[in-house]
Amino acid sequence: MICIRLREGWIFLFLLLLWGCKGTTIKELKNFSISDTLKGHLVEKDYFLQTSEVYIVNDSVAFFYSIYNEKNAFYFIDLESFERIASSGIIGKGPGEMVRPAFLYLDSPENAIWISDAMKQVIYKFPIDSVLTQDRYLPSFFVESSFNRYGIISHFTMKEDQLEYYSGETGEYILHEVTGDSLTGIGLSHIFIPGNKFENINRSSEAFVWHPHRDLVAVTYYVDDVLLIMSSNGEIIKKVKGPDFLNPYANYSKQPLPTGAYHSLRADSQYIYALYNDDGPRVVDENGELSSEDSKWIFVFNWKGEPVKKIVLEHPAYSFDLDKAHNRIITYSNYLDEEIVCYDYEF
Repeated sequence: MICIRLREGWIFLFLLLLWGCKGTTIKELKNFSISDTLKGHLVEKDYFLQTSEVYIVNDSVAFFYSIYNEKNAFYFIDLESFERIASSGIIGKGPGEMVRPAFLYLDSPENAIWISDAMKQVIYKFPIDSVLTQDRYLPSFFVESSFNRYGIISHFTMKEDQLEYYSGETGEYILHEVTGDSLTGIGLSHIFIPGNKFENINRSSEAFVWHPHRDLVAVTYYVDDVLLIMSSNGEIIKKVKGPDFLNPYANYSKQPLPTGAYHSLRADSQYIYALYNDDGPRVVDENGELSSEDSKWIFVFNWKGEPVKKIVLEHPAYSFDLDKAHNRIITYSNYLDEEIVCYDYEF
């Protein structure tokens, strides 16, 4: 009897320890075993792009989005010739125009761009086919709600024909069902947006990207050198911290802005690609733009959160995207005075 009780006690203790060890797996990132240095090719162009995020739309078209442009929020580029083929997102106060473009979401299944205006407090839908075929296209379809004075202060996303966004006035996540150009308010959202999980604004997510086929999302920050692999219900599956082990709650002398870390994120079915900046705090200059050295590093992880390689770019980049049809990485560089730079890369 005693032996049986002792054995049961050890089994209980083992199960207790096993249960206590379950939860988020945390990995420290100190270095990459593989480093791949790429040589850049500058694109010859006769147009000016100002501090832009680059997005690959399809095998033949990309667009560059900037909140600092005076006339248009985004410019469309032919990926063969790199000629500018269209512009859209007219800056202005009229119907369909934008006063202060803010967050952008590329909806690949719908072949559309959703973009918020923080002053008008709306989210516009730009069908890409319409933008490419109609000069000075103005969207007629938009989502409007009541926000606080900061406008739309969180990322929004489309998932399975449902649009979720944050209402600054109510502090709630609102859900709409979108079918073509019709929209039906459903009510409070139960879809998970990665930003929902983090209550401290100093640690709000800079970027997140869904796995193309699985129920996974990767999240990175621009105040903390952390990569999270999460499930759609918000469970943190893997946390990768490093390589600089930043303090996300540090107080900066000029502005409470990011001190390096991640600031652009892309993914495919195998890997996560994250542009990493380790050049110190970013501050706002006299023109209202972030002034910092762009990054030369793209960290590559698999969807288990395991480090695969570090890509070293010849020229620092502000943003990037994966042009798989042409086996290259396309970057936008402030460092080179608003240049587009391409890098050959085998995916």
